[in-house]
Amino acid sequence: MNGFLRHVVLNGRLTDAADALISPLSEGFMYGQGVFETVKVLHGRPVFFLQHFERLRRSAEALGLAPGPAAEELRECCGRCLAANGLEEGGLKIMVFRQGDGTGRLVAARPLSYSKNKYEEGFAVKTLAGVRHGGGLFAWKTLNYLENFRAKQAAQAAGADEALFVGTNRLVLEGATTNVFVVIGGEVLTPPADGCILPGIVRQQVLRLGRVREAPLLASLLFEAEEVFLTNALLGVMPVREIDHKAFDLASNPVTRGMAAALRGEQLRSVGQTG
Repeated sequence: MNGFLRHVVLNGRLTDAADALISPLSEGFMYGQGVFETVKVLHGRPVFFLQHFERLRRSAEALGLAPGPAAEELRECCGRCLAANGLEEGGLKIMVFRQGDGTGRLVAARPLSYSKNKYEEGFAVKTLAGVRHGGGLFAWKTLNYLENFRAKQAAQAAGADEALFVGTNRLVLEGATTNVFVVIGGEVLTPPADGCILPGIVRQQVLRLGRVREAPLLASLLFEAEEVFLTNALLGVMPVREIDHKAFDLASNPVTRGMAAALRGEQLRSVGQTG
């Protein structure tokens, strides 16, 4: 079941994942007309829930989907899914999709994917240059996710952890599942949210937490950087140990480590914990 746990909430009803049936004739299945959010779970609660809810709502509107459940109703569905699966730390996937004349919704849970050792080791990244084919949907987290999925698969087949998209103009865009930040001369830079990337929820937090400047980044700057790190909801802040054949010293990455610690504090506060 792709690592997902046994119990899901489909259209407000808690059920066994094996019994969660969606018509293959629905637009959500046939055309990928749907959106999703991946949400970190700490202490049995979804992290940055309201921020994820707002992006889910905006993404649904952009695809012409009928409004989904209100925030508190969706939060309650998440809580039931987590309680049924006994999940204290891990992730939720929340999907909203076209189903007949209305909107379907599915909440599924999975355990934590990344160990402490992975953060100490860092990610290896492979750049992927060329034209992307997202049809103007880059700024929305849609179920049309095949291009990203295949890019990550290609990177993993080459021995890396993540693919990093680079445009035909040699500007860095984003990872297949992440946003990217580089540290040059002590300054933190990240590509602008100009419709060509997905503005991640954790990216938003990092922009708020630190002295970060949005700026176009030529791919050559990746190889001049002192530090590089990636972000997404489940990863938080992940240091990069290598991009293509350029290695980074993870024993000397104070900006990345400081940002990771600051983000962890915000994650805990968002679920009512202080440490």
